[in-house]
Amino acid sequence: MRIRYNGARHPLSASGSIFREGANCQRFVFDLLAHFGYEVGPMRSSELFADREFTRAARRMRRFDILMFNREQRAWGAHLALYLGDNRAIHLSKEVGRPAIWTIPEFFARERYRTLVAIKRPMRPTVG
Repeated sequence: MRIRYNGARHPLSASGSIFREGANCQRFVFDLLAHFGYEVGPMRSSELFADREFTRAARRMRRFDILMFNREQRAWGAHLALYLGDNRAIHLSKEVGRPAIWTIPEFFARERYRTLVAIKRPMRPTVG
C-alpha cells in the first residue's frame, strides 16, 4: 500500500486522495472502512469515543472494528487501528510511516499504545 503518514491529513482537514497526500491514523481507518462499505463521519478520536451515530462500543473485537489505543485510558489523542481478525490490526503511524499490520500484543508492547481505550463497531453501511 503506497500511503504515507501525514499528521496534517486528519478527518476534518480538506478532502483529497490519501494515496497522493497521505493521512493520519484516523483518516486512514475511516477511508478503509468506506472502501469496505461503512460510513463513519469525519471526527477525531475523542469524538469517535463519544459517537453513537456511526459506531457503538463493543466488548470483543470483530473484523472491521475500530481499535483505539493510547498510553492511558484517555480517548483524546488515541491512535486508531482497524481490526482484521486473527488478533491482527492494520494502522498508519508516524513511527512506521506507512500502513502496517501488527498483532494486538505488538501494540501493547509499545508504551504509546499500551492501553486499549475502546473498541468501536461501525454500524452504518454506506448508502448506495
